[in-house]
Amino acid sequence: MTMPGERTRALRWVGEFLRDCRAHELPEDLERRIDAILKDYPSSEAIAYAAQNNGKMSFYQWLLPEE
Repeated sequence: MTMPGERTRALRWVGEFLRDCRAHELPEDLERRIDAILKDYPSSEAIAYAAQNNGKMSFYQWLLPEE
């Protein structure tokens, strides 16, 4: 089982990883798939906001600020 702070960090790291992948030349089909994911993926700032304002979000128990 993961802790809420660990889930917050993992969510942020996946977004950073995908954005880093876009900085490299990749096969076109992979680029399209990454773009489709990132289109709706929350920014690091949005993730931090959700974690810090957990009482105002519908998934408030799922995320907490990173340590």
